[in-house]
Amino acid sequence: MTNKEKHEECQKKIEEILNLSREEKINEEILLKQSLEEKNKFIEELETKNKDLYRQLLSLKADFENFRKRVEKEKQQKFFLGKIFVVEKVISLYEMFSQAIKSFDNIKTDQKQVVDGVKMIYSELESFLKKEGITKIDCVGKKFNPLHHEILEFEDSNDVEDNVIVSVLMEGYKIENGGEEIILKPAKVKVAKKVSNIEETQKQESASNNIKEKINQDEKDE
Repeated sequence: MTNKEKHEECQKKIEEILNLSREEKINEEILLKQSLEEKNKFIEELETKNKDLYRQLLSLKADFENFRKRVEKEKQQKFFLGKIFVVEKVISLYEMFSQAIKSFDNIKTDQKQVVDGVKMIYSELESFLKKEGITKIDCVGKKFNPLHHEILEFEDSNDVEDNVIVSVLMEGYKIENGGEEIILKPAKVKVAKKVSNIEETQKQESASNNIKEKINQDEKDE
């Protein structure tokens, strides 16, 4: 083999080596690019899963908050119903003392100590009712409201507008609960009415009482 041929062969081998080197470099770049793409894809999948988990966490948090509020509301409602049960009993006692004090006003002065004692108890009960948010229902001068009042008597009058309350025969009581007004005991009242309208009003009152009884029965059934 001549020197020229040897040189050409050597040059050829060098070019083959360079070509292999370039191919390996290209393959390395391709592998690096594929690896980077797979890594980015994996990161995107993780981010998507994290977002889903975060949404689920927010949903669970909201559900728990709603559950906590519902339980607290039910707890307050049960407490309030228990409170109503107690104060209804106290109101009856309060009314008995009220009647007793009125009759004591006619007792002789040597029994004043007994009367003062009963009046003190009456004052304590009155203070208790006020503290519990229980107030008397406004009546005199107000229009008759079947939800707040119960008519016991009529008074024929041309000076007062029909269905306006002229006197209270027995006090009524109400209580506030979160802005909601609950009637504990309707007031028994006397209302102004022209004689010609009394019969019609009695019919309306009877219908109203039937509606209230039905409402109370439905609440008990629930």
